[in-house]
Amino acid sequence: MYSPTTEGSNSPSQLLSPDPEIGSAAQLRFQKARIKSLTIQLNEQVKGKEEVVKEGKGKERKMRAMGEDIKRMNKTIADFTSANAKMKAKENEQSDLLDGMKRENAQLKKELQESKKKISTADKEHRGREVRLARALEECDKFKSVLSNATKETKNAGGDFRKEKDKLLQQVRSLERQRGELLQAFKKQMKLVDVLKRQKVHVEAAKLLEFTEEEFVKVLEWGN
Repeated sequence: MYSPTTEGSNSPSQLLSPDPEIGSAAQLRFQKARIKSLTIQLNEQVKGKEEVVKEGKGKERKMRAMGEDIKRMNKTIADFTSANAKMKAKENEQSDLLDGMKRENAQLKKELQESKKKISTADKEHRGREVRLARALEECDKFKSVLSNATKETKNAGGDFRKEKDKLLQQVRSLERQRGELLQAFKKQMKLVDVLKRQKVHVEAAKLLEFTEEEFVKVLEWGN
C-alpha cells in the first residue's frame, strides 16, 4: 500500500515562505520546484488512494464471494444433516422391522414345533385306530363266517337256530356299532389332519392322508 513521503520536517507553510536572504528570481524557482514536488506528492497520494479503493473493492468482492460460498456450504451441511436424519430414521425403521420379523419367525418356529407334536400324537392315535379297526373287521368276518356256518348247520333246527341266529345278529350289530364309532373317529381324525395341513405342515400330514375315507368305507363294505 502506498504511504505518502515527507521531505524533512518542515510544514508546507514554512517551505513556501520566502526567504528574505534569497533573491526574487531564486525564490520563484524555489517556489516552482516546491509546487512541483507537492504536485508529485499529491498525485502519489491520489494514486495510493485509488489503489487502496481498488484493493478494498477487490476485498469486498472476495468477501461477497466468500459469503456466497459460506451460504452454499451451510446449505450443503443442512442437506447432509437432513439426509443423515432421514437415513437414521430409515435405519431405525428397518431395525424395528427386522426385530418384528425375528419375533414372528420365532413364533412360527414355536407353532411349527407344536404342530409337529400334534401330528405325531394324531399319527399315533390314527395307527391305534387302524389296529383296532383291523381287529374289529377281523372279528366281524369271523362272526359272519360263524353265522353263515351256523345258518347252514341249523337250518332245520327250529327254535335253537333262531336263538343262535339272534345272538349272532346281536353280536354283528354290536360290531357294526363299533365300526360306526370307529368311522366317526376316523372322520374327526381326517379333519384334524386337514387342519394341520393348512398349518403348513403338509409333509407330515400327507402320511395320514394315504388311507382315504373312501378306501376306509370300501374296506368296511368289503365283507358285505
